[in-house]
Formats: sequence, structure tokens, C-alpha cells
Amino acid sequence: MLTTGCWFRHRPLTIRASALALLVNLGTAAAGAQLNPAAQAPAPSPPLQAIPDEPKLTLIDCLNIAMQRQPTITAARASLDARLAGKRGVDDLHVPRFLAPDMDFRRRQALRGLDAAQAELYQAEYDTAYAVVRMYYTAVYARQQSEVADGVVRDLRFWFDRVSDIVRTQGGSREVNQDTVDRLAVYLSMAESSQAEATVGVERALAALREAMGVGTNCGPFQPADVKMPEPTVQPKKDEIVAWALSRRGELVQALVAADIMRLEYCAQGTYRLRPLVRTFAATADIHAKSLPTGLANGEYRPGAVGIEMPANVGGSRESRMEQVQWYAVRADAVVEKTRGLITLEAENAYETWVQATRQVNSSRGAAEKGRALAERAKRLRGVADIKQEDILQNDVLAGKAQAAYYEALYHQILALASLERITAGGFSSGIVPSPASTAPPK
Repeated sequence: MLTTGCWFRHRPLTIRASALALLVNLGTAAAGAQLNPAAQAPAPSPPLQAIPDEPKLTLIDCLNIAMQRQPTITAARASLDARLAGKRGVDDLHVPRFLAPDMDFRRRQALRGLDAAQAELYQAEYDTAYAVVRMYYTAVYARQQSEVADGVVRDLRFWFDRVSDIVRTQGGSREVNQDTVDRLAVYLSMAESSQAEATVGVERALAALREAMGVGTNCGPFQPADVKMPEPTVQPKKDEIVAWALSRRGELVQALVAADIMRLEYCAQGTYRLRPLVRTFAATADIHAKSLPTGLANGEYRPGAVGIEMPANVGGSRESRMEQVQWYAVRADAVVEKTRGLITLEAENAYETWVQATRQVNSSRGAAEKGRALAERAKRLRGVADIKQEDILQNDVLAGKAQAAYYEALYHQILALASLERITAGGFSSGIVPSPASTAPPK
């Protein structure tokens, strides 16, 4: 599963915020110098579009490709096929009972091993789906963020050209002079640097999406078909999230299977009375409980997982061997409880992350709507009411900043919902993956 953090940086939003004071001060130019009324504001740029020659893939397209091409899933399928072959090999063995008195228990262990391998495959598929959803919408968000950076550069370049012309032709004023031009040049250079970073961020997001799909660069360039992020309205419930996680997670299934196999090993060791050294299932199979992330004890607290243990051979008398295996079974039971606790903690943390992101979306959505309405109203009333040019500039920048904050909050909400789907192994449906019916072209 892709566990990298949100490495796509949001500096274009910072540039827009830092340019606010400068752009507001430029409104004084309307009072100290005469600007062309037809050039009071830069023309809006068209939305960012994919390169025409590059194919567009929907999220469902990317998921379908990942299910076929992702090496993690291929490896899990190979492990399942290996377990199937091993199960057939054990079933095909026909030896006298006195030579292999533990054969019945070995067959049952092999059967339970299939359950563990199947659970591992399911979890690999859900982890891959999460990675694809995350990086797909990271690419969509990166493009929207690039539009914000383009808007900052466009606005600053417009005012740089206009103020430079005023200072050159009219000599400027106390409010607008060569210092203003120099400050604009600095901010424009910073914005262009951030614009370049945003453009690179789009490519980085697409590269991560290709890795999640398992296609690499040999598949040719493509672009996400979506030009904006969805606005999900689903309302998950905490108790349901935890219940789904505990009933569906592949890691817990594997831990339960491992504990069951340990108990079968105790019985298998009891079938040999006089042999001083007996092989365990670990000598011919790799039945394990998949560990959750390791623990941390620095700036953040993250408890670590516990793994099972079983040597390839146990020695001693029958009672001694059975006692050794019994203690390994006790450890396996502890692994089950630890895994259950970690999954519960992960589910609860993911739910609270969604709650926080949803609150930020709700608050930033209102701010974006009000900012946009304020900017449009100021432009509409210009020339009718006593609206200062600096007020129009401030409203424009404020509206853009609020819109960018809403995009960022929406992006984190989408990631939180995708995480809930992964943590519950598909028990919870966020609705961010459109159904095939909703993506079909109209007739």
C-alpha cells in the first residue's frame, strides 16, 4: 500500500496570501494615476485542460488497470496459487498412518493457510484501490492548484506591466513609484517559481498514480478525465466503521488463521510419542500474520504490531514439545488481540480525521461562496456606487484565497473517505468512486 504522506506541497496558496497586501496597495494607483478603464483587471484564464494528444482515463479505468497490472496484487495471487498447490500436494499424499500420524492435522493446517492467503489477496486489492484513488485525486487537485498558481502569476504580471507603464510615462506618485515596481518584480518572480513547482507537482502526482496502477512510463502519458474533485455527501458512522474494520480486515483474518494453525500444531505434536525431534508446519509453510505498521515513540505515538513465532522443529519428549507449542499458541492469541486493538485504533483515528476534514470543508465552502459573491458584487457595482479600486482588488484576491482553501479542505476530505474504505476493506462505501452507470455516456 502507498503510505507516503501528502508530499504535494501547497506553496501556490501561500504566494497568493502573501501577495494580498501588495495587490491591495496597488489600488492606490487608481487615485494617484490614471489607469485605462478597459484594463482595470486581467482577463480570467481558461480552466486547465489536458494535452489534446494525451488520453484521459477515468478513476474506474485506473482501478481496472491496477487490478491487472499492480505487482503487489500479482504477488498476492501467486502466494495464493502456491498455497493451492501445497494443499493439493498434501491431499495427494497417501502414506500409512504409522509413518505420518499427523497427516490429518497437516491437511487442516493447509486448508486454513488458504484462508490466510485469500485474505492477503483481498487486502492487497483494497490497499491498491486506496493508492489509486488517492493518487488520482491528488493529480486532479494538483491541476486545480496549478490553476491557482497560474492565476497569481497572471494577476501579478498584469499589475507589474500596468504600474511599470504608469511610473515610466507619468512619473508615478508617492503611493506608486519605482519601489512599487521592484516589489512587484520580486513577488512576480516568487509566484513564477511557485508556478513551476505546481507544474512539477502535477507530474509527480501522475508518476505516483502510474506506480499505483503498476504501469510505469512505458504505457505512455495520460491525464485524469476529471477536471475537478467530487463533493461527497456521505456521512459515515464511527461504530459502523469500527465494526466493518474488525470483521473484514485481512490482517485480522490472517492473525486468526495463524492462531488456529498453532492450536492444530499442538494436536499434531501430540501424535508423535517417541520421536525426540518433530518438524512443525513452519518447516514447509510460511503461515504468518501480516504485521501492521511498526510503532513510533517520537513526536507522534503509534503502537507497534506483534508477530507470531514458530520454529521449524521442536525437540524433547511428547509433553515437552506440546508445552512449547502451547506457549507459541498463547503468543498467537496475543497477536490476535493486539491486531484487533490496532485496527480499532486505526479505524477510530481515520473517522476523526474525516470529521475534522468535513468541518473544514463546510467552513471553507461558505467562505469561498461569500468571497466569490463579494468580488462579483463589487465589480457589478463599480461605477454605480462608491467602490474603490483597492476594494475590488482585495475582494478578488480574498475570493481566490478562499477558493484555494476550499479545494485543499475538499482534497483532504476525499483522502479521509478513501482511507475509511481501505480500513474497512470495502465495508464502507464513500461514493467517491463513480459507478459504471454514472460514467456511461448519455444515449
